Amino acid sequence: MSYMGPDQIQGNLPPNSVPAGVLQAASVAWPNLTPDVQSLFVGMKNRIINGDCRIAQRGNNASFAAGISGFGGPDRFGCANQASGTFVQQQTSTFTVGTKTRTGVQQFVSVAAGAFSAGQYWGGIQQVIEGYNAFDLIGQPVAISFWFGAIPNGTYGGVLRDGTGTLTFPFTFNYNGGGTMQLVSVLVPAIPANAVVPMNNASGLILTIGAVSGNTFVAPSSGAWIAGNYLQPPGVMNWSTVVNNWIGLTDLQLEAGVICTPFERRQQGLEVLLCQRYYQVISDFLCGGYQGAGGIVYADATLPVPMRATPSGVLLNAATYFNASGYSLNSASNSKFRTSITIGSAGYGYGYGASIGFLAEL
Repeated sequence: MSYMGPDQIQGNLPPNSVPAGVLQAASVAWPNLTPDVQSLFVGMKNRIINGDCRIAQRGNNASFAAGISGFGGPDRFGCANQASGTFVQQQTSTFTVGTKTRTGVQQFVSVAAGAFSAGQYWGGIQQVIEGYNAFDLIGQPVAISFWFGAIPNGTYGGVLRDGTGTLTFPFTFNYNGGGTMQLVSVLVPAIPANAVVPMNNASGLILTIGAVSGNTFVAPSSGAWIAGNYLQPPGVMNWSTVVNNWIGLTDLQLEAGVICTPFERRQQGLEVLLCQRYYQVISDFLCGGYQGAGGIVYADATLPVPMRATPSGVLLNAATYFNASGYSLNSASNSKFRTSITIGSAGYGYGYGASIGFLAEL
C-alpha cells in the first residue's frame, strides 16, 4: 500500500530520504494538484459554517409570519417571509443519513401561504458567506453538497449568488424520498471574474436552497451563471401551500473544485468559535459597584470572540437587582461591551442574571 503524506505532496523531502513505498513525484507537487485534490489534505475546505446544524445559540426554533425575516434554529441560517402564511425554521435531530441520526435545519408550513405576487417570496434556507472566506474562489469552479429531505416529492432548486446579487447560478434537483434524506451534489462552473466577492467582511457568496417566489425572483433558466438577482430556478415545487409540508437539509458543504468530497465535520469548539463571529450570547454578566443615589455604575468586558463588525445588542431576559435598576447594554464594539445600572440608595448595588445577544450577521 502506498502512502502519500503532506511532505511528499509539497515535494519537501529529498529523494534519498523517502521511505520505500512512499509516492514521490513531481506530478504530485502541491502547485500541480487541482483545488479539489488539495482539499483532501487541508482543513477548512468547507466555506459553510455550521453545515451540520449542531450549533443553535438562539434556541431551536423561530416562527416567521408575513413580513418577518431573520435567524432561527441553527446558527448562520437565515430566512425570510415576504409573502403570506407562516413557516417555522428549526433545528431538528430527526434526520437519518445512512444508519445515523443527524441534526439539521428544517422549515415547515404552519399557516399555508396564498398565491405569490411578483415581488413576494419565502426565502428558503440560506447562508451568506463572508467575503474574507470566499474571495479566493473567483475564477474557480465550486462544488455544493448536502443531504436533503422534503414533503412533498418534486423538483426543488437553489441559487448561488455573488455578494450583491449581481450574478446568480440557479440549479435544480429531483427529490423523491418521501421525507427521507437524499444526497444532492451540484457542480458550479467557475465563478465569473466580474462577480462581486470582496476581500473584506461584507457579503461574499449567498447560497439559498428551497426558496419559492413570485415572478420577480424566478430565474429565466438554470445551470449557468446569469446576470440578475434571483431566489429560485424556474419550474420548482411550491411547498408553501399545505400545512406541515417541509424542507430540510444537513451536512451542507461548499468547497473549491469539481468534486464533492466527504463533509468536513470540524471539532465542536472550533465550530462554536466560527459561529460566534456572527452571533454570541453573554449570560449572567454582573454589573455592580458603589455610587450615590441615582448614580450610574458601568461594567466593561471583552467579547470571547471578535465579531465580524460592530454588533447590535439586545437584552434577552430581565435582570435581578440589589439596590439598583435599569440594567442595560450601554455600548459595544466588535471586541468589547459595556453595561450599566442605576443605583437606588447611596451605596453598593448590582444587577445580574440578564443575557445579552450580540448580532453581527450578514
